[in-house]
Amino acid sequence: MSTTASHHAPSVLDSLRSCTKAVHQRLHQHPLTRHLVRRSLSLEQYVTALYAFERYHQMIECELHRLSELAINRQASHLIRCDLLTLTGNASNPLPPCPPLRLNRSTDAALGLMYVIEGSRQGGSIIARNLENTLALNAGYGAAFFTQDNPNLRSDWNQFVDRLNRQCSDSKACCLAAITTFERLECYLWSVHHALPETIELQDSA
Repeated sequence: MSTTASHHAPSVLDSLRSCTKAVHQRLHQHPLTRHLVRRSLSLEQYVTALYAFERYHQMIECELHRLSELAINRQASHLIRCDLLTLTGNASNPLPPCPPLRLNRSTDAALGLMYVIEGSRQGGSIIARNLENTLALNAGYGAAFFTQDNPNLRSDWNQFVDRLNRQCSDSKACCLAAITTFERLECYLWSVHHALPETIELQDSA
């Protein structure tokens, strides 16, 4: 008597989660981001992180526009500039631009990029709660970026997953684009961190 084990190929979403797990964990531990979920978060640390995210999202939005067949309009950089204007009185950014990605122009690459953006929005709600608890910031004052479209987060994610399942034809290409997008953020954050003057370097807290 022979038995046949049923092996199910992982879904595209499972593959994306698996292939980006390592870089995602590194980003959570980066000096510029790990403070965002800690009660020791200072306003200076938060503003520095916003500067870096604004530059990164500027680049991402340009890339999404180039991959226009699947472009989505999240206006993340605009929301960050609004937060910076609220908190500092000045929306100008002292950091250098984030280098462009230049992903291969394909639906699979666009989906990989969108996975990073949509997934980041899901995690933003955790940071938003910490911003409110530690710095008394909210969607109307200084935390618009991390609370963007909050009531629609789940439906936006479900719509993205549905699109991913319907339109992805090459999971490897999709995963490569997602990894590249995450790693660009990681590299940019390190370049910003190393360039910070000693007087404003972020202090680590256990």
